[in-house]
Amino acid sequence: MLLYLCKFLNFFSLRWIHRLGCLLGYIAYLIDTKSNRIARNNILQSGLCDTPQQAHALMKTSRLEAGKAIVETFFIWGQPQSTLLPLVKQVYGWEDVLQA
Repeated sequence: MLLYLCKFLNFFSLRWIHRLGCLLGYIAYLIDTKSNRIARNNILQSGLCDTPQQAHALMKTSRLEAGKAIVETFFIWGQPQSTLLPLVKQVYGWEDVLQA
């Protein structure tokens, strides 16, 4: 089923992939209040933000960006290898992969 999702996403442009990802991230933000609270508290403890309002905004942005990353990953997985290989410019540590 995951393969079909990846192939289905190939019909969309990157702009629409990001929109779908934002939608997914926003739904996760609305539904998963426990993770929101944990993320907000972690942001506050890290000192990245001075106020709870700033931490909330950063947490919400983080959830939206995570949704975009997830959908974009599925989009990439559905691309044919011939499309992706020309995008690879350099590989580091391939000898470690071959040894494993």
